[in-house]
Amino acid sequence: MKKLSNLREHLIKQVPELATNPDQLLTYIETGKIAFSPGNNLSHRYSFQAVVVITDWRKEADSIFIPILEWLAVVEPGFNPDEALSFEADILSLEAIDIIIKLNLTERVIVKDTEAVRTIQHVIPPTPLRFEQGTTLQFIVDGPLGSAELPEQTE
Repeated sequence: MKKLSNLREHLIKQVPELATNPDQLLTYIETGKIAFSPGNNLSHRYSFQAVVVITDWRKEADSIFIPILEWLAVVEPGFNPDEALSFEADILSLEAIDIIIKLNLTERVIVKDTEAVRTIQHVIPPTPLRFEQGTTLQFIVDGPLGSAELPEQTE
């Protein structure tokens, strides 16, 4: 289950306090199931409740939840907002809390067998790119009928 590792990496990149002290971030899977079809097709789907625990948190909870919501929007498309995420908090002091976040996630696994090689692919959409305002994207498409640039280059 690579999705939980992906979420952990995302949080460490997006939350400076976790980058400085990654030991504050605990992750594990509480419960899980595998959906599969009988027969020779070994492809399957994990469904699991991931748990993210942030210990001794001294900032606003939004600084944790907003990066998680950004990640969910891309990596778990089609999630039900009423069921995707829940949380608890333990108040440690006037300045610190432990936050326990539970996420209902799925992860597709595609298994292909060819002659002597088995390939296993976990399907996880890439995390979003962030662009500064004023950034121009350019797409170059090459195909059997030629190539095209969008937007077209003007000299």
